[in-house]
Amino acid sequence: MKSKIPIQIIPAIAAVLIHRYSHADIDQFMVAAGIEGDPPPGNKFVKTRAWLTRANSDANPDPLGTLGKAMAELMEVNIVGYGEEAVPRPGGASDRV
Repeated sequence: MKSKIPIQIIPAIAAVLIHRYSHADIDQFMVAAGIEGDPPPGNKFVKTRAWLTRANSDANPDPLGTLGKAMAELMEVNIVGYGEEAVPRPGGASDRV
C-alpha cells in the first residue's frame, strides 16, 4: 500500500504557497514534480489543493515522493526578503542581512 499525502496537510501547504508564489509558479513546480495534467482552474488555494489531490491519485505510485519533489523545487527559489531579519542601524534606519 502506498503512502498518500495526508488530506489534512494539503490545505496547510496550499495556504503557505498562495502567499509566496504566482499561479504560473505553482503550476511550474507541480509539473516539475511529475504531477500530470493541465493546470487546474481556480484561485491559487483551490489550484494548489487540486494539484496535491491529483498527486494522491491511484495513477501516482509515490504521492509523498511527489510532494517531496514539489517542495524541493519550491525551496530552491530565492525569495527576496524571505528569511532575512531586519537589523537596526544607527539613526533609526534598518537594513536587511
